Amino acid sequence: MTSITGDGDSSEGSVPPWLWFWVVLYVISLPAQIRFYEPAILDLFFHKDWLVLVNVPELLPFLALFIGVLLIPFPWLRAFYLERQFQLAEPDRNSSALTEMETFLQQHAPGIHIKTNMLRTDQLAFVYPLGYRKTGIALFGSLFRLWRSDKQTAEAILLHEVAHCRHGDALIIGVGSFFEAVVRNFIVLYLLFCFLPLSWSFASQSIDALQSGIPFANKLQQIFTSILPGSFLQLLGLLGGLASVFVLPIIAIWGAEFNADRFAINQQKSSFDLLHALNKISLPRSIFSWIIFRLTHPPTKMRKWAAEPRFGKFLIVLLLFPVAYFAKLLALIARALSEYLLICSDFAEIFVQLADNIRTYFATIAPIWCAMAVFFLLWPFMCMYWEQYFGGSRGTQSFDTYATYLMSALIVGLSALLWIQMA
Repeated sequence: MTSITGDGDSSEGSVPPWLWFWVVLYVISLPAQIRFYEPAILDLFFHKDWLVLVNVPELLPFLALFIGVLLIPFPWLRAFYLERQFQLAEPDRNSSALTEMETFLQQHAPGIHIKTNMLRTDQLAFVYPLGYRKTGIALFGSLFRLWRSDKQTAEAILLHEVAHCRHGDALIIGVGSFFEAVVRNFIVLYLLFCFLPLSWSFASQSIDALQSGIPFANKLQQIFTSILPGSFLQLLGLLGGLASVFVLPIIAIWGAEFNADRFAINQQKSSFDLLHALNKISLPRSIFSWIIFRLTHPPTKMRKWAAEPRFGKFLIVLLLFPVAYFAKLLALIARALSEYLLICSDFAEIFVQLADNIRTYFATIAPIWCAMAVFFLLWPFMCMYWEQYFGGSRGTQSFDTYATYLMSALIVGLSALLWIQMA
């Protein structure tokens, strides 16, 4: 296994808290979203006509994310649930391993509260919020065994969890977070509320066509030229709509994971133990479970690649969240294209409509990208105080990686100015 050594510390290059950036944008846009969805919400909850259920796929991402964000300000509910679910208790103070871990944790997150479950071996450790600025960490029996057999790897795991505490991530994501559960399971929501109903509709329409009195050849023609393409376009449009809503929080969560990895590497002055810890992650066995897991955890190979402290790689990690806006655009194009093809067969008109929509999209996100450019410039100065606010400990300030932030700000800022000029 290759090790990358360096001279960094906790403040030597971290990813801006894009999760909080996204949450702020979401809250700002909430009144406009409520006005947009108000007719569908009223139909769904206050009308008894079953036909209003067709609004469910459109309302689904809005309602799910709304509930997820709504629960963020109530961390004690999550703490109560997790401590009961995992049977967490006050630790045995006679354990030498616990004393060592507690000393280690207090160095990086003063005031963090430890609870344990020595009988569970399917978990290692996770942090969870006890309040707005108070964090707990759950330690399990498997971590204690790892601490005795491979202390450096166990420290890398703890440092990764501590980073989520210091960065303020624990309030939004992590074990027991309803917000993360919604984001992670959006494919399940799509299958339940979009794919299955439309598949049933396709089967029903196909049976009706086969039972009609028209010639068999015409029946097949109706199925393969009208019913099947229409169902496919509807599925594509709904998938594009859901993806356009969830892609930004997914990449923001990825940014939090990359940042936690960087913190562990900077503290240990090497990537060796973090890479060893990543190899110990037990992945879901089924492909479907693996996909769901990866929605909130970047692929291990990608995390290993990003662990190398190189200018180009750190620049790419910093720009992942801005680039996610292009992924959102592709999802919106898929949705719009499916809708246009359902009602229009003039490809020239469709192309003109798409071009206008794309210009409108870039004009809409230009102010957001300007804000991100400013955030890139300010973050190296802000990060110490941000970590002190959430983690209780301030890292030493270093501007060795400021050129990377400056380059990110130039790329994002100049792009935004170009879009403003084109609008």
